[in-house]
Amino acid sequence: FILFQFFRAFSEKAEDGIRITNPSATVEDLRHAIITNLEQSQDAWPPACPPLEPASAEEVSSFFQRNKEQYLALIFEKNDSFVGREVVLDMLQYENVAVRRVLSSEEELVKKFGVTTFPSGYLVLRNGSFSRLPVQMEARSFYTYYLRTLSGVTRGSYKLNTTVNTSNETNLPQPKHADSSKVYMADLESTLHYSLRVEAARPAVLSGAQLGAFKCYVSMLVKYFPGRPCVQTYLQTLDDWLKNWTEPELPRSALKEAMKNNRDASHTAMLPTNVTWVGCLGTEPHFRGYPCGLWTIFHLLTVQAAQSGPDKELPLEVLSTMRCYVRHFFGCRDCAQHFEAMAAESMD
Repeated sequence: FILFQFFRAFSEKAEDGIRITNPSATVEDLRHAIITNLEQSQDAWPPACPPLEPASAEEVSSFFQRNKEQYLALIFEKNDSFVGREVVLDMLQYENVAVRRVLSSEEELVKKFGVTTFPSGYLVLRNGSFSRLPVQMEARSFYTYYLRTLSGVTRGSYKLNTTVNTSNETNLPQPKHADSSKVYMADLESTLHYSLRVEAARPAVLSGAQLGAFKCYVSMLVKYFPGRPCVQTYLQTLDDWLKNWTEPELPRSALKEAMKNNRDASHTAMLPTNVTWVGCLGTEPHFRGYPCGLWTIFHLLTVQAAQSGPDKELPLEVLSTMRCYVRHFFGCRDCAQHFEAMAAESMD
C-alpha cells in the first residue's frame, strides 16, 4: 500500500511528517485525511492557506467591501461534509471567484438564502443578488465545473517551482526575489502581529491618548483590512473586547490575554504568530521588515478606504489613525518622526 506523510507549514525535519496509513483508503478518504490534518494544525497557518473554516453571516455580508472578486460561491453543508472544503481547494488557483463553506447551523444565512437541503450551492454577485448554482447534482465536481465556466473567472498564474539539476552547483539554493509590484499577505499579517502583540504590548499599562490610539487602530483594521476570514474574525473579536473595556487603564497582561488566538470558537479567530517577510524581506535581517510592512499596510488601508465609498474624508481617517498609532507605538523613532512630518504636511 501507499504511505503518505503530511508536513505542516514551517516543518523543518523529516521526522515532523505525520503518517497517513490506511491500506483500504480510497482517493477520497486520503483527500479528507489531508484536509483534516491541515485543519488540526495547532500552529499558525501560512498566509497562502485557503479559508477552510466556516463563514459567518458578518463575513458574507461584508465580503465585497473587503474583496475584489466578482463572485462569491457559498456551499451550505452539514458539519461533517467535506464538499465545501474540497471546492475551496479546487478553486484556489482561479481568480475573480471566492468560495466559502457555510454550516447548516448558521441559521441567519440559511434563512436568508432559503436553504432547505444540504449540501446546496449559491452564487452571490457584487450587487447583492444571488441564485442557486444550476448543477445537475449537488457534488464537488459539478460545483467546480460550473464555477470555472463563469464569465471573468480565469486560472491564475500560479506555477510550481521546479529545478533541473545539471551539476552539483545547481543543488545550491538560489536566491528568490519577490515581485516589488505586488502586496504579499505574509508581509501584512506579519506586520499586524508585530504592531499588535509586540509594539502595542511594550508599555506595562495603556491609558489616556495611548489607549485611545490603540482602540482606533484596531477599529480601523476591522473596517478596511482585507484579510483572510480567520484574521478578520480575530480583529473583530479584539475590537469588540476593546469596546467593552471601560476602565481608564488597560494592563499589559489583560491585553496579551485578549490577543491570543482562539481556534475553539465556532468561527476561528486567529492571527499568525510567526513573522515571515516576502516583499519586505531585506538583504540583511535588520533591513526593511516591519517598517516596510507598516508603510505597506498604511498605503493599502488608504486605498481600501478610498474604494469603500465616495466620501473623500475616509482616506484621511486612515492617515489620522495611523498618525496616532505611529506617534504612540512605533519603536523606530526616526521612522516615526518622518511619518509625523509627512502626515502634518497632509493634514495640518
